[in-house]
Amino acid sequence: MKQKFFNLLLFSFAVVLSATAGNDRVKIWEGRLELPTYRMNLAETAPFFDRDYSYQRARRSVYPYSMNDNMTRKRENVSYKALYLENEYVKLCILPEIGGRLWYAIDKTNGYDIVYRNDVIKPANVGMLGAWVSGGAEWNVFHHHRATTHTPMNYKLEENADGSKTIWIGESELRHRMSWAIGISLHPGKSYIEISGRLINSTENNNSMLYWSNVATHVDENYRIIYPPSVEFGTFHSKEAFCHWPITQEAFRGDETYAKGIDASWWKNHPTSNSIFAYDLQEDYIAGYDYGRHAGTMLVGNHNIVKGGKFWLWGPNSEWDTKILTDNAGHYCELMSGAYSDNQPDYNWLRPYEVKQFSQYWYGIRNIEGVKAGCKEAAINLDFPGKGKVLLGVNVTEKLPNRKIILKANNQIIFSETADIAPDAPFVKTLTIDKNIAEKDLSMILTDAEGKEMLTYVPVQKDITKSLPEIVDYPLLPKQIENNEECYYTGLRNLQFANPFINPTGYFMEVLRRDPGDTRANTQMGVWYRLRGDNEKAKMHLRTAIKRQTKDYTRPKECEAIYNLGLILKSEGTFEAAMDTLYRAVWNYEYNSPANYQLAQLYSTVGDYKSAIERLDEAIVYNGHNFNAINMKATILRHQGKQQEALECINRVLEVDPINAYSLHEKKILANDHSFTDLMRDIPESYLELAIV
Repeated sequence: MKQKFFNLLLFSFAVVLSATAGNDRVKIWEGRLELPTYRMNLAETAPFFDRDYSYQRARRSVYPYSMNDNMTRKRENVSYKALYLENEYVKLCILPEIGGRLWYAIDKTNGYDIVYRNDVIKPANVGMLGAWVSGGAEWNVFHHHRATTHTPMNYKLEENADGSKTIWIGESELRHRMSWAIGISLHPGKSYIEISGRLINSTENNNSMLYWSNVATHVDENYRIIYPPSVEFGTFHSKEAFCHWPITQEAFRGDETYAKGIDASWWKNHPTSNSIFAYDLQEDYIAGYDYGRHAGTMLVGNHNIVKGGKFWLWGPNSEWDTKILTDNAGHYCELMSGAYSDNQPDYNWLRPYEVKQFSQYWYGIRNIEGVKAGCKEAAINLDFPGKGKVLLGVNVTEKLPNRKIILKANNQIIFSETADIAPDAPFVKTLTIDKNIAEKDLSMILTDAEGKEMLTYVPVQKDITKSLPEIVDYPLLPKQIENNEECYYTGLRNLQFANPFINPTGYFMEVLRRDPGDTRANTQMGVWYRLRGDNEKAKMHLRTAIKRQTKDYTRPKECEAIYNLGLILKSEGTFEAAMDTLYRAVWNYEYNSPANYQLAQLYSTVGDYKSAIERLDEAIVYNGHNFNAINMKATILRHQGKQQEALECINRVLEVDPINAYSLHEKKILANDHSFTDLMRDIPESYLELAIV
């Protein structure tokens, strides 16, 4: 009898565990979503070449893409391919046919739209190529807004060993032949959406790049943009204007409204459309909160990598976001976070075969009436609803039992409570305290189960008399800059930032007019001509640069000129000279991996696969994310009959970049995996890009 009872108990326990696990499971699937859509007429049949167009304060170089700006006002229902993720706390939908946009994300604990959910697909002439739609979250790589924001994307659905599931989207960006992949994941029992970014330079060139996530949210007169309390200043695009934050004291971009001391964190206070970036973000989040819906959106990331925080709004009186871009969804604000960037434009460099990675965590918050500190596990608020009143609020992204919430006044505990907190069970409490206690004397602490501090907030005292940071002004003409180094770096900055109105070579050539042997300016001019196919001019400048660097048999510290000369010699088929030159670049750490990859290609052309593998191995040691080198090694190993070793190589790439076309092509050959065919989508350019890697 006892044994039967014990067996029954075990069975019941197993059923409970199974049911609990079932509640935590993540679902992933592909389906359809029907949306009212304003049709586009056919795009242009041929791209236009480079012109001095400005777009988002950078050069609008669209080639080889064609303009797609033929909007209509013909509305009809269209069924779109839709990718879905869902767990107990969140349901989200991605539209791969419209730039891979995260179309909606619902906080299931309260029904709040974490991102703005448009009721219609209504393109307007906003994007680099024309068509652009509002709503959801847009991935801006390697420009803002990106060229392919309204274009079908590659995608892949993955189930991970830890129970999480991921939708990967991305593409090869044809303007610079770089590629990117964004993973959107849900985890069992967690309410955050994990965003995993891969920014990949698969070319032999140094390229500049920009990344921003553009997360739209519903707004009305109750909506507030939240930057961390430590943010003292806001700035505009290009850092050409600054203001105090959140209470402005000065005209912003010439608008005297801001000189009257408005609270710029409230959407309702902006007279017209505007952008304000958080200047020098020192904490790991930005947020937005709707005090009417008592809910909001948190965007979290390591501020040392995810350095950019920004909002864009059309303004309460604009019809752009209520008539032109939607039918009935209403106003929206764009909360943006930038990785490896803090402004638009603020371009970083991607070296040859370099991969930059980042992670972000987005989640809904509720009932806590704002945010003062946050991380991926929790957000806390210490607010003052009235004299002698204090609100303590805590949201968490998973079930966290035995968490202690502490309020201190002048470093003495005046309140402490232990609570079990969950995404659907926030901690919110309003306390009555001594009216003589000043806000600046209070602090709030959230501890973990062991009593260690998870989050702490101490009110920040700002110096409102502090001077604004220095603006970025229009650069002087080359001849007006007396210092050669400054002249060179002015040219380099305008090259890096893709300035649409300034030719950077004017600055390099001014340096060379004064000093024809200048190494840095000659190097940049050599690269400039190489990229434009003028090898003779390129070689002349590069060899001039190298001559000064290597005087008296010196081994140079910087090898950009040597590496680029090696690329030219390789392209011209001068085998021995290319070998000799590229091997000189291998001695330099920065160019070891790219030069070794080039050498491996040379060895392969003459069938010396042993030497090719040696060069590839060293390239991979110096840059473990040189996907080109790893993929090439896989191909050689496959040809040598070493299938398992080849498979290990491509799996190494796919762990980081699951939509890498080269790796998936190898996997198709090695393991009869047909993901490659689905990924390429019968697009000729995708095959051409793969062929020239």
